[in-house]
Amino acid sequence: MKNARMDCLVPTAWKNVLILVMVKSVRAFVTVTIKRVTPYKDVWIVKVFTE
Repeated sequence: MKNARMDCLVPTAWKNVLILVMVKSVRAFVTVTIKRVTPYKDVWIVKVFTE
């Protein structure tokens, strides 16, 4: 019983971690892309606040 529970818990924990990492990497990538695409800082700030 214990092993079965652990088998169920571990994948979900890993999925949560993977999702968190993916979200963070995507956010970082998006911010970097926006900064490169729009040299104007005002435009970038507006985009961040409107999201």
